[in-house]
Order: sequence, then structure tokens, then C-alpha cells
Amino acid sequence: MASNRPGAALGPIDWRLTVAVCLCAALPVFLVSFPPLNDYPFHLARFDILARYAGSDFLQRIYNPPNYLLPNVGGDVLAVVLAWMMPVERAGRVVVAAVIILQISGVCVLHYAVWRRLSPWPFVSVLLAYNFILLFGFLNYGIGVGLALWGVAVHLVLLGRPIWVRCLAGAAIALVVYFAHLAAFGLYALLIATLRTSELLREARQNRAWPDIRQVLPEALPLAPPLLLLLNSPPVQYGGLSFSHPLEVSFSWFIKTKLGAAVSLLSFGNFWLDVAHLVTWITVLGVIAVLARPRFHPSLWLFLTVGTLAFLVAPHSALTGGYVEARIPMFLAFSAVAFVDLNPRNAQAFRRLTIVLTTAALVRTFAVAFAWYSSQPPLEEVVQALRRLPAGSFVFTASLDPAPGISRFWDQNWAPPMKHVVSYAGLGRDLFVPATWAHPAQQPISVRPDVQAAYLAQGVNPPVITDSAHLSQVAARFRGSMDSGPAYLLLLGAPTPVIALRDADAVARGQRFLLMPLP
Repeated sequence: MASNRPGAALGPIDWRLTVAVCLCAALPVFLVSFPPLNDYPFHLARFDILARYAGSDFLQRIYNPPNYLLPNVGGDVLAVVLAWMMPVERAGRVVVAAVIILQISGVCVLHYAVWRRLSPWPFVSVLLAYNFILLFGFLNYGIGVGLALWGVAVHLVLLGRPIWVRCLAGAAIALVVYFAHLAAFGLYALLIATLRTSELLREARQNRAWPDIRQVLPEALPLAPPLLLLLNSPPVQYGGLSFSHPLEVSFSWFIKTKLGAAVSLLSFGNFWLDVAHLVTWITVLGVIAVLARPRFHPSLWLFLTVGTLAFLVAPHSALTGGYVEARIPMFLAFSAVAFVDLNPRNAQAFRRLTIVLTTAALVRTFAVAFAWYSSQPPLEEVVQALRRLPAGSFVFTASLDPAPGISRFWDQNWAPPMKHVVSYAGLGRDLFVPATWAHPAQQPISVRPDVQAAYLAQGVNPPVITDSAHLSQVAARFRGSMDSGPAYLLLLGAPTPVIALRDADAVARGQRFLLMPLP
């Protein structure tokens, strides 16, 4: 798969620069206590439950024993291992950092496997890493994407090795990616298949003969074990093979979801940060146009064609999972970067390109770091309030504001996202937060029958309160779903007359929340 290298005489960059860029890209994660990602609170809460389950009688009364034999558990497994060595809050941040580092390093190593030289061009993956999918907090999918990119790189390096070596390595990689995330495994299989198909088509044109079907066995056989596991997996058992497509709702929703998913690749929910990001991209592409000529690997076009078609026909939800189509553009973009190289005009142009691309990566990193650091006061305020609650409590949540979504890029609810912040209440404590997702087809934890009513009453998202009567109705539903015992409601959103009657009994109140007991 290695291509000819007319620019190789200019010399590759130092591998230490590549390592430094990959590590520096995760800097924003370690400047904050709570990464401002939408789903991060219940991810961290689940990590804490898994880490403490064996030694907590309270958690054992609330949750069934963990089940790791399902896809989408990459971050959970990593977090539990890390929790043996560090506090779970730090382990959660390391998992987020692992998502970013795995993805960027995956692009770099895949680019090296394709072109057989280190180049500064893959540093633009830093400009893609901080996107709306990360802002949503799809951590397991992010880990799966990084592992998939690494896996394809290993696949290319092993070309020409004995078939049994390629099959064993391919099977191990496929299983790791599958358990990390099912959607990432699907995209990994798609990239492997298009690479092999493209190569066979080129050989057929050159030899004017049909290719030997046995040549696809090293790629096809390793994909069989994950597919067999999938047939008997919880997503199939609970969700079946049904899926929902945007066209089933309306054509306008189809256009809205597809365009939103595509544009989300370059947005991070902060208007000025996104403006700076656009300026950075324009600058980088302008410099490249002056200093270098891009080179495209022959397999790239088939992959982008098939990948784009997969994006257009992909469902919005499938096998109990959501936002399926929104995940695809990120993988397509990362893969496209790896299958493109730059041929600088001379050695001086190569050095200037290295400086520009490295600087662009650092600018993006520091801009995100500043935005994340500025997001902490509202999050820390609500976390401090939740820590006042007594042990044994049930903590529910509702919202005065609509939930943030991928179609509203600069919604105030992303500054920072508070939708699932109630899950922080249970960190290291014996409290039950029904809003912490625990679906047996999606997460390795599930609630016991005794608390199933409270879990279902809460639902997967905070109910949006419309008026005081609705607030009383929701509070009564929450309270009626449990036996006697302390119960509290975290009401998100700026205070309004809706909550005026309950304000006097508040446990705590902040600019964007009210914490009150349920009578």
C-alpha cells in the first residue's frame, strides 16, 4: 500500500514532534476538574459505580452485577483499570484524554502506514478532534475510532506477511474495536473492505482478469467473530435489527439531520471559538496551496464515495443507539487526512509547512483549553450543592430549558452543557441518581427491579418544565416512583416565576439551577 514518495528527499519530521503534538492536544482535559461534555457526567458516574460496586452494599442493592460482554464498553474497561491506580475523577479525565490522543495518533500512524514517512500534515487532525461529537461526550465511540485507525495502520503494515499472521492480528483488532464501540467497528470494517476492493480492482485492470477470491480471506475472516458475537449481543436482544431513518419522520428532518451532522465536524458549540477555528482552517489551506501540492492515495476516492453513501442512508438510531449518522463524518475526515500527503516544493517550504501546521494545532488546543477553563464555575457550583445531600437519597432532575442538540450549534445550553450534571451527585457516595443511564443494551450496568420504577419515571433526559403546575406534576411522579426516604430534585435553568413557590425550601440555588427536596 505504500506509495512512491517524491517528497521524501526533504526528510521526514522528527517522530518526537509527532508525539509531542499528540500529547499536547489533550492539554485542555487536564486543566479542568469536569470536562464540559454533554454526556460526561453520567459516564463518570458509571465509571464510579463500576469501580466501587464490589465493595458497596448500597450499589449492589441498586444495580445488577456489571456485564462487560457487550459492545460500547471501551471507556468503561479503561476507567475501571485506571480506578485501581487513581481517583475515579482523574481516571475519567484520562479516558477523555485517551479519546483525543488515540484519534490524533491514529491518524498519524495510519498516514505513516500509507505513505511510509512522518509528515506534519496529520497535525490537522487536531483541528478535527474537538468537534460536536466530542462535545456530546460519545467517549466509547471516540475510543473506538482511535483504535480503528490504529487497527487499519497495523493491517497495512502486515501486508505481505503470512496469511495466518494477518488473520490472527486482524481478528484481535476487530474484537478490540467491536468491544470499544459497535459503530466504530462498522466503520473499521468499511475502511478495510474499501481498501481491499480498491486494490483488487486495480489488479484486475492491470491483469485483465478476475481477482482470486482467496485474496480477501485475510480481511474477511477476522470480521467474523465480532459479527457472530453481535447476533447474540444485548443490542440485538433488546433492540432487534430495527432502525429509524430521518426520512421516516419527514424530508425536512432528513436534510436537517444530515446537514447538522456534516457541519458539526467543524463546530464545538462556541461561536467565537468556531469563528477562530474557521479562520485557522482558511489560513492552513491557503499556506498549503502556496507551499505544497497535495497527493491523494488511489484508494481514497472509493472510500469517500462509499462512506458518503453510508452517511446518507445511515439511520438516526439503530439497535437502541442514537445519533448513528452523526458519527460517520468524523471517521471519514480522519481517514481522509491519513490518505492525503503533501509534496512540498522545496526544503524551505517543508520547514514552513511544519511550523504552520504545528502552530495551527497548538492554537486550536490553547483556544479550547481557555474555553474549557472558563466553563468550570457553573459546573463546580452545582457539584458543590449536590455534595450537601445526605446518604441514601434519590436525586431526580428536570429542566426549565430545552435540551441542547446537534442542530443548534450555539445554543446557550452548551455553555457549559448541564443536561446530565445531576449524575455527579453519586460520585463516591451512596446516592441513587435515576438519570444515570443504565440500559442493559448500551451500558454494563442496569438497575434492579426495586428501583426500576424510579429509573423509568426519570427517563433518559430531564423533563422540560413548562409551568408551575407541570413542575408539581413531575415532582409528584418522581416521588410516587419510590418508597419512603429522602428525595431531591435538581431543577436546571435560570430561576423563573415557575419555581418561586418552592424557592424558600431550596437546599441550594445557583445561577443555572435550584436544588430542592421532594415533599
